[in-house]
Amino acid sequence: MPLTIKEQNYLIVNTLIMHSTSIVFASPTKIDAFGKTTTEEDYVRVFPVLYLKVKEMFTFLCEQSATFIELYKANDRLIFQYTMLLSLLLQNSSKPIRVFHESKFGKIQDAKQKKRIKQLFNDRIVFVEENAEIVLTDYPVDRQKFLQQNSKVQFFKWNSFQTTEKWIELIEYIEHYGKESHK
Repeated sequence: MPLTIKEQNYLIVNTLIMHSTSIVFASPTKIDAFGKTTTEEDYVRVFPVLYLKVKEMFTFLCEQSATFIELYKANDRLIFQYTMLLSLLLQNSSKPIRVFHESKFGKIQDAKQKKRIKQLFNDRIVFVEENAEIVLTDYPVDRQKFLQQNSKVQFFKWNSFQTTEKWIELIEYIEHYGKESHK
């Protein structure tokens, strides 16, 4: 989903503000307050696509402004903070993942699990009764019913009593699904 002109201007203004106010913290050795040196490989590992796009935008800004070149050279580590800011903006503009959730232990267990899942994923998921992208249950379901509504639906079955490992598996599963489905 392309950014609007208003969003692009917002990001450019924020870039200039971040870099102009952070000149105080400029460091030629590129070491943060904790003594850690961050490399470009670190940035790419965390944001494989977005970091390169942000870097391209910074190159464009450097071509437009000699002042920005000075700010960027003095403290190019802020590109990571800016990439995080941009990732939040893009994350909020993406469609939430539609999840059908149900527990065999009834409404109380169902509500408890949904509350915990919402805490973990905020607005990145929405619970639905039909046309789900992911079906999450602790019992076997009629897959055909869900496949008729959405031929690309995914199924995640977990135990009746979820362990920490199962919660971690669910988080990784939904995050992976979100990255793959909303490319």
